[in-house]
Formats: sequence, structure tokens, C-alpha cells
Amino acid sequence: MQRLPFLRFAIILLLSASSVAADVRYVNVNNTAPAWPYTDWSTAATNIQVAIDAAAPGDLVLVTNGIYQTGGRVVSGVTNAGMVSGEVTNRVAITKVMTVRSVNGPAQTIIVGRLSNDTNYARCVFLTNDATLDGFTVTNGLYTCGGIWCASSSSTVTNCVIVGNIGGGAWSGTFINCLILRNSASISGGGACQSVLNNCLLAYNFAGGFGGGSGGGADSCTLTSCTVVSNYAPAGGGGVINSTLYNCIVYDNHAGFSSLGDNYYSCTLIYCCAIPLPTDGYSFNNITNDPVFVNPTGGDFHLQPWSRCINAGENYFLFTITTDLDGYPRIRGGTVDMGAYEFQAQVTGLFTDWLQQYGLPTNGLADAVDSDNDGMVNWQEWITGTNPTNAQSVLKLPAPDLSNSNGVVISWPSVSNRIYSIQRNADLTAPFSTLQDSIMGQGGSMSYTDTTATASAPLFYRVGVQ
Repeated sequence: MQRLPFLRFAIILLLSASSVAADVRYVNVNNTAPAWPYTDWSTAATNIQVAIDAAAPGDLVLVTNGIYQTGGRVVSGVTNAGMVSGEVTNRVAITKVMTVRSVNGPAQTIIVGRLSNDTNYARCVFLTNDATLDGFTVTNGLYTCGGIWCASSSSTVTNCVIVGNIGGGAWSGTFINCLILRNSASISGGGACQSVLNNCLLAYNFAGGFGGGSGGGADSCTLTSCTVVSNYAPAGGGGVINSTLYNCIVYDNHAGFSSLGDNYYSCTLIYCCAIPLPTDGYSFNNITNDPVFVNPTGGDFHLQPWSRCINAGENYFLFTITTDLDGYPRIRGGTVDMGAYEFQAQVTGLFTDWLQQYGLPTNGLADAVDSDNDGMVNWQEWITGTNPTNAQSVLKLPAPDLSNSNGVVISWPSVSNRIYSIQRNADLTAPFSTLQDSIMGQGGSMSYTDTTATASAPLFYRVGVQ
């Protein structure tokens, strides 16, 4: 009776030792001397599948830059929610509990399912239960879910770009910080089907074909902090169908039959931005305002500082989410934003934090308001580093210094990490010309000496900031 606790402790030690002994297998498509078991870069495998086959459960397969379009395995008889994976080659079949990770992310590491001159079907990736794929572009798959087929929601895909696959982009699995773009399916779920999606962008996906289709972006999914935009399905649910959404933006999607929902159909939306407001009795705290994307026609779905989606979500639904799709802190300004991107300026000082400093609302209502009636709205005051509650605090040029023997010295108050330009004109009826641009702000007073100034005519100067 006294030995039982000791035996339990011994088992724990053995399991721990097994975990520590996990190996790394290396993959480099350009390696000229691959050699089993691929445990360093000099002997790295040239296709991902070979390294997976050599690895043991718990190992890490590390993949460096390249286009990976050879190798693969057929995975037979795997079912998921009534669907069968099918007798098809998967360019990468992760059939063991392990992680396959790229060194430099999806822009540099690409998995191609079907080659352009190949008439055979080929899926890009298969993941078994508890396996992880991290940091790849997955493209050109063709089959039932040509992009990534996951055995269950315990299969995890992170930091991936799933683009241009036929048969659907994602089936089942949990997808974190992923771009799911321009995928298509003949029936439903052009972007994703029966998946869990966190911090993902789903855009330009299509569900349709013979007999129509539904759920252009997602079908039967759970979405948290996602942006679903510009997807299409002819039969209904252009953006999302049969799904539950938290802290999401579902906007500017289209369905062939508007009665079945351009943006969503048969969904529960909680703290989301979508048109129209849902009336199913389970949805609540939603808005219909234009999310005000930075450049929707150019594919930039970050929020502009006056978006009503800023600080409009619910922190409770984040669970373990701590960063946004860009990898920046998920909560800025106290409350999570709706959508995949948390608004935060790419220069020093977050706009919402700045608003709070002056006691101004952070929900977008004050962004385009001239609080001190000085001719500049609060957003402009933040850019110029002036006080939005003091009409005397403005960006202006003091009188130039004419005593310098090298030329006219122009001075102005600056803010760190802003970019300034100096322009000059001798005739206010004509356009200004730029003397110097791309001047990085240093904080405090900055100056520029115009060495080409002459006394033959009056000169007018102005400073620009972005």
C-alpha cells in the first residue's frame, strides 16, 4: 500500500523524460544532401512529408523558406461530421501528434496542393487530432476541402494564409490568426466549414456551383474576433450561415437571394457589427454602423480611428486571445474592438489612449469633433500633438529666423514618430513646392534651413504632418 504513490511518481518522471527527448526534424527544399533522420540543417529533408514520416509523436518539424509542392500521403477513411477525407493525396499529411512550423512565416513558406499541369486531385494539408500547423501559405488545393482538412477541432492551425483553394479553404479544426482568402466550394463554406475561428480574416471566398451554395465565408462555425467581408454565396448567407459569432465584423458580403441574408443567415451574433440587426432572440449588443475600414477596395480591413467598432466588443469572449491578427495587443483602450484587428496607431501613442487622457469618448463619437473650436478635429489634434481642449494649442509656424547667414530658418513644434514636410511658395495663387519631405519628428522644436531663399520676392512657408 505504501508503494502506490511512488509508482505514480515514477510514471510522471518517465513521461516528462519522454517529452524532453523530443527531436527537431529539419526541412529545406534547396538542400543538396538530405539524409535521414533529418536532425540538422545540413541533412534537412527536401519535402515536408519525408520529415514528418521520420519524426516521432511530439517532435517538431521545422521548415525553412521555399515552395513545397512535392511529396505527400493518401489518408484514407477519416471521417468528420459525416464527411470522408477520401482517397486523395495530401501534399502534407500530419498523421502524428506533432507541430510543423515554418521558420519565417507564410510569406516565405508555401505549400502547394495541385500543380498547374497536374490533372489529379490534391489537397494541401491534412491534420490529425492534436496536431499543429504554424506559419504557412496553403494554396492551390483541389478536392473536398482543398486547403486544410482537420480531423477535429483539436487540430490547430495558426498564423497561416489559406488562399485560392477549390473545394473549400478549411474543414473543422481551430484556426488562429489566419487569413482565409479567395477559396471556393461547390456547396457550402467557401472559406471555412465546421471550424473554430479566432482572430481570422475571411474575405473574397465563394460558395456556389450546381444547385447554388451557401455560406460564402463560413458555414457552421464559431467565430471570435473575426472580420468577414466581401464573400459571396448565391443561395444565402453570403458571409456566414448557421454559425455563432462574438466580437466580429460581418460586412459587405453578398447573397444571390437577399431574403436569405447578404451578410448572415440563421446565425447568432453577440457584440458584432453587421447589417441588419438580428432578431432571433439570442443575439444582443450588435451595431449596424459602417466599420470604416482603412481601404476596403484595396483589401485593408484595419479600422480607422473614428470607427464605431473600436471598444465596442466584449472582453469576456476573448478567453485566451491576447493579440490581434497583426500580433499587437488585443485590448487597447480598455475594451476589445470588433473584428480581427485591434485599432492601434503604428506610431507612438495610441489614439484611444490619447482620447482618454483628455477625458474624451473612445467609442468613435469624438474622433471627428472639434472639441475646442480651433478649426481642427480631435483626430487632427492627435496627429499634430496639440491639446484638443485648448483653442490656443495649435500647430503653427513662428516667425522665421532671418539672421542666419546660411538661409532662412523655419521652426515648428514636433511630435516623435510623426513625419513632416516643408513647402514653400512665392505666390499664393500657385501650388506650393516641396523643399524637404520625410522629416522624422524628434519631439520638441524642430527646424529646417532654406538655403535657396532669396530676397527678390516674398516667400510663404507651410509645414505638413502625417
